[in-house]
Amino acid sequence: MKPVDNLQPLYMNAACIVDEWIYFTTSNSSRLFRLNLITNNLEALHLLRGTKNGVKFSGLYYYKGMIWMIPWYADMFYIYHIENSRVEQLPIPYEVSEYSDSKQFRKPVIRGKYLWLLPREYPGIIKVDMEEKSYEIYDRWPPNASFNKTSKMNFRMMALHGDNIYLFNDACSMSIKLSAESGEMTEWKEGYNRSFGTVCNNKLYTSPVKKYEPVKIIALDSDEAAADVALPGKIWENLDQYLYCYWYAKTINNKVFFMPHEANGIIVLDKETEKADILDIDISNYKTVRQHKNYAVYDILEYKDMYLTIPYQGNKIVLFGSSGIAEKEYLLETDDRYVYTSFNENERFNLSNYTDIIRCADFKKIKWKNDRHDTVNKNIGYSIHNKISGELDDV
Repeated sequence: MKPVDNLQPLYMNAACIVDEWIYFTTSNSSRLFRLNLITNNLEALHLLRGTKNGVKFSGLYYYKGMIWMIPWYADMFYIYHIENSRVEQLPIPYEVSEYSDSKQFRKPVIRGKYLWLLPREYPGIIKVDMEEKSYEIYDRWPPNASFNKTSKMNFRMMALHGDNIYLFNDACSMSIKLSAESGEMTEWKEGYNRSFGTVCNNKLYTSPVKKYEPVKIIALDSDEAAADVALPGKIWENLDQYLYCYWYAKTINNKVFFMPHEANGIIVLDKETEKADILDIDISNYKTVRQHKNYAVYDILEYKDMYLTIPYQGNKIVLFGSSGIAEKEYLLETDDRYVYTSFNENERFNLSNYTDIIRCADFKKIKWKNDRHDTVNKNIGYSIHNKISGELDDV
């Protein structure tokens, strides 16, 4: 993208990496973007259909030339084909959309050609075949499992370990282990009320959700006492009210990364020594739309034996070397015409902007292969008309 004067920050929402490119969406634009990690070139790709505050996804996942975008604030799934810049739209599965007004999904997990989706409210886990574009629902809960409908979500998160998916309970009366092979659901007692963490080496590593909590290491299917990993005082924010100190965790090679929500620094735990280090991030040039201005992290991506931090609604990516030293920073900024979701009066007759909207608003609506329900098809001209008139959010 050429240098421009009217730069606006992009507040990253979700991302995936493909070769030298990071593909990402933001909380303040309805575009799909990509950033070249070598040249720093940032490109605005396809226009997506979102709300007045942009379009948000709980995850972007790459599979065989396609980038799957899983909705958080969006009315459908998007599939971006890298080779020809084509976008397909898939509806929210009928069972989910008919269950409640909430169409939100928590962060998914990917296993081979399958995406496992965690609806916020719908009491079922959805397995998506990314080749067939079909889905299957798993909802044979243990007999004594129940759901508290006053809670915001059934489960906080999922973690994949081997052939099993571990669900961390919230509204559900128990944490659940789901076999990715057989679909069997059983209770997972070690994860009860743990909120966030990860599973590896047949152990649960808990995220320190509350201030001054340690990381707990709990052996599965064992009476062995839990081990506590003490953490330095510098990581805790001086806040009276907060949602989580740390939330998502991820295993890469022999390290476990614990991602801050309202805390300072990424916790990196060595699985062999069970010792923790902190990756500090300079926030002097960091911008975020969040109430708390610390550097919150949504994901960690592996890149050439190094690690990329994906901010949670922030405008900076940091590349860390294997030794824990920050090697490079990427500030996310773009022309302000890519930030706002609708044209103003002066822009409506700008031929360059008009043709860009036409080029980037071409969607192909498709149906799930196993969908037995009718979906409403809207033609491309209708979408373009609404975009130009600034009414896209109501489509």
